[in-house]
Amino acid sequence: WDVSLTQGDQMAYVASKAQKKVYLVDLESKAVTTLTTTSGYATSSAMGNGVLFVAGLGSNLICKADLMVSSTCTTVASVTNPRQIALPESRDVIYVTEGSQNRVRRLRLKADNTLLSLDVAVEGITKPWGLAVSRDGTVLYVGEDARAGADKIWKVVVSASGTSTNKVDIATGLDRVLGLVLNRAETVLYASEYARKNIVRIELVSGTYDKTTLVSGMERAPLGLALPAAEDRLLIAS
Repeated sequence: WDVSLTQGDQMAYVASKAQKKVYLVDLESKAVTTLTTTSGYATSSAMGNGVLFVAGLGSNLICKADLMVSSTCTTVASVTNPRQIALPESRDVIYVTEGSQNRVRRLRLKADNTLLSLDVAVEGITKPWGLAVSRDGTVLYVGEDARAGADKIWKVVVSASGTSTNKVDIATGLDRVLGLVLNRAETVLYASEYARKNIVRIELVSGTYDKTTLVSGMERAPLGLALPAAEDRLLIAS
């Protein structure tokens, strides 16, 4: 359901909802290794500071696996209906879309990757799923999954504390935005449109948020997205 890259872009972490596992995939040899198994449906994963974080749908948990020690995924926090997680470059905060609650939660972490605090980063977004965060953690991009062909992508300027009200929709008329990824310069946002089997490119610099369809009519519906440092290809979970 989701894909993210290791440092160096030679490996990918792949969250499998059906198997309740996170896999490590060698992008050269295509070899697959099971990293951890979750109690809930694994919908998203991302590396933190030395640990792998996983969102578990059904179990309503965010868990972490210290892969140097054990494959066991231990609970970091209880959340509601988690869909996708994203971390800024500092790796000391986890943002998670809570689909049934129409909000994004913020989990601040201690140095040992345990929970410091939990609050609401933004609310009032219909069935959020896809999620991307700027490297400095100040801006979120959130995709809707309302399944009505009128989904939006929201840009949210995060408040240092409390719930942000600084949000604007930058794309409309989409259908099930389940994956989002920024390029390194944060000038382009890529989005997967699950229902239409499309990949959409949104230009962020001018403020007009021009939207173009990069890939249409894929054989399989796209889910999570990842972009290597070279930005020469998109990795698409489907």
